[in-house]
Amino acid sequence: MSSQQTPITQALSDLEQAVQSFMISVKGADSSWLTAPAPNKWNPSQVTEHVARSLEEAANDLDGKESRMLSLPFFLKPVARLLFNGVIKKGKLSKAKTNPAMNPASGPATVEEGIARIEQSRDRLVNAARNHASLSMMADSVTFGKVPLDHYIRFQELHVTHHRAQLPSA
Repeated sequence: MSSQQTPITQALSDLEQAVQSFMISVKGADSSWLTAPAPNKWNPSQVTEHVARSLEEAANDLDGKESRMLSLPFFLKPVARLLFNGVIKKGKLSKAKTNPAMNPASGPATVEEGIARIEQSRDRLVNAARNHASLSMMADSVTFGKVPLDHYIRFQELHVTHHRAQLPSA
C-alpha cells in the first residue's frame, strides 16, 4: 500500500482490479455463456449473476438495508467472524455452499448484459463503501457482525476472484 492510500482506498482499488479481471473472463466466455461446464454446475451467466448479487447485497448490508446475505443470530456471528478472519488472513475463499438466496436459477441473457450487471453492482458497492467510510471504518454485517470496513471489501474482492476461476476463460 502506498503512503497516499488509506486501507479503504486500497481495498476499493483491489476490488476494482478483481472486477476488471472478472469482466475480461466474462467476455471470453461468450461461446459458453449459457452452457454449464458439468451437471449441477453454474454456467458463466449464473456465475456472473451470483457475483453481481453478492456485490449488491454487500452494498445493502453496508447501507443497513434488507439484504439477502445470510443473517445470523448474534451468538453465531463470532463463529462466522472467525471464518471471515481466516479468509482475510489466507487471502482465499475455500469451497463452500452459498446461501439459497444467492443461488441464481438463471443470469443475464448475454455477455453484454452480464458486464452491465457486474458494473452496476460494483458501482453500488463502491458507493456504499465510500458513504459508509465517511461514518465509520467498521462494517456491521448481518453475517459477520462488526468487522473492519477494508476487510469487508477485501472479502468481496476475494469472492470475485474465487468465482473468476469458474469461468472458462480464466
